[in-house]
Amino acid sequence: MIIVLKPDQKQELIDSFVERLTGRYDVQVNTWVGAHSTVLGLIGDTTVIDGEYIEAQDFVESVKRVQEPYKKANRKFHPGDTV
Repeated sequence: MIIVLKPDQKQELIDSFVERLTGRYDVQVNTWVGAHSTVLGLIGDTTVIDGEYIEAQDFVESVKRVQEPYKKANRKFHPGDTV
Protein backbone atom coordinates (compact mmCIF):
# COMPACT_ATOMS: atom_id res chain seq x y z
CA MET A 1 0.00 0.00 0.00
CA ILE A 2 1.24 3.47 -0.83
CA ILE A 3 0.05 6.52 1.09
CA VAL A 4 0.81 9.98 -0.30
CA LEU A 5 0.63 12.78 2.27
CA LYS A 6 -0.30 16.35 1.48
CA PRO A 7 2.60 18.81 1.14
CA ASP A 8 4.20 20.58 4.10
CA GLN A 9 3.19 18.21 6.88
CA LYS A 10 5.01 18.49 10.20
CA GLN A 11 7.47 15.72 11.00
CA GLU A 12 5.79 15.09 14.37
CA LEU A 13 2.49 14.36 12.60
CA ILE A 14 4.19 11.98 10.15
CA ASP A 15 6.04 10.16 12.95
CA SER A 16 2.82 9.80 14.96
CA PHE A 17 0.94 8.45 11.92
CA VAL A 18 3.71 5.96 11.13
CA GLU A 19 3.73 4.81 14.75
CA ARG A 20 -0.05 4.26 14.66
CA LEU A 21 0.22 2.26 11.43
CA THR A 22 3.01 0.02 12.68
CA GLY A 23 1.36 -0.52 16.07
CA ARG A 24 -2.18 -1.13 14.88
CA TYR A 25 -1.60 -3.09 11.67
CA ASP A 26 1.79 -4.77 12.24
CA VAL A 27 3.32 -3.44 9.01
CA GLN A 28 6.69 -1.95 8.19
CA VAL A 29 6.58 1.62 6.87
CA ASN A 30 9.20 3.11 4.56
CA THR A 31 9.14 6.90 4.32
CA TRP A 32 10.28 8.96 1.35
CA VAL A 33 10.36 12.74 1.71
CA GLY A 34 10.25 14.59 -1.60
CA ALA A 35 10.21 18.21 -2.64
CA HIS A 36 6.41 18.36 -2.86
CA SER A 37 5.07 15.52 -0.74
CA THR A 38 5.88 12.63 1.56
CA VAL A 39 5.20 9.04 0.50
CA LEU A 40 4.72 6.15 2.90
CA GLY A 41 5.20 2.62 1.60
CA LEU A 42 3.60 -0.08 3.74
CA ILE A 43 5.14 -3.54 3.68
CA GLY A 44 3.29 -6.51 5.12
CA ASP A 45 -0.30 -7.73 5.17
CA THR A 46 -2.24 -4.61 4.16
CA THR A 47 -5.50 -6.42 3.41
CA VAL A 48 -6.79 -5.62 6.89
CA ILE A 49 -6.19 -1.88 6.50
CA ASP A 50 -9.24 0.20 5.63
CA GLY A 51 -7.99 2.41 2.81
CA GLU A 52 -11.04 4.67 2.98
CA TYR A 53 -10.38 5.39 6.66
CA ILE A 54 -6.75 6.24 5.92
CA GLU A 55 -7.74 8.44 2.97
CA ALA A 56 -10.27 10.29 5.15
CA GLN A 57 -7.47 11.71 7.29
CA ASP A 58 -7.09 15.43 6.51
CA PHE A 59 -3.32 15.14 5.92
CA VAL A 60 -3.56 12.25 3.42
CA GLU A 61 -3.70 13.08 -0.28
CA SER A 62 -4.21 9.59 -1.73
CA VAL A 63 -4.03 5.87 -0.97
CA LYS A 64 -3.14 3.23 -3.53
CA ARG A 65 -3.18 -0.51 -3.09
CA VAL A 66 -0.24 -2.14 -4.78
CA GLN A 67 -1.62 -5.61 -4.34
CA GLU A 68 -5.24 -6.67 -4.58
CA PRO A 69 -6.79 -8.72 -1.79
CA TYR A 70 -7.64 -12.32 -2.69
CA LYS A 71 -5.38 -12.13 -5.72
CA LYS A 72 -5.15 -15.90 -6.08
CA ALA A 73 -8.93 -16.12 -6.40
CA ASN A 74 -9.49 -13.37 -8.96
CA ARG A 75 -9.48 -13.49 -12.76
CA LYS A 76 -6.06 -11.88 -13.12
CA PHE A 77 -4.39 -14.81 -11.41
CA HIS A 78 -6.68 -17.56 -12.69
CA PRO A 79 -8.42 -16.36 -15.91
CA GLY A 80 -10.11 -19.65 -16.81
CA ASP A 81 -13.45 -20.80 -15.44
CA THR A 82 -13.35 -23.26 -12.56
CA VAL A 83 -15.66 -26.13 -11.84
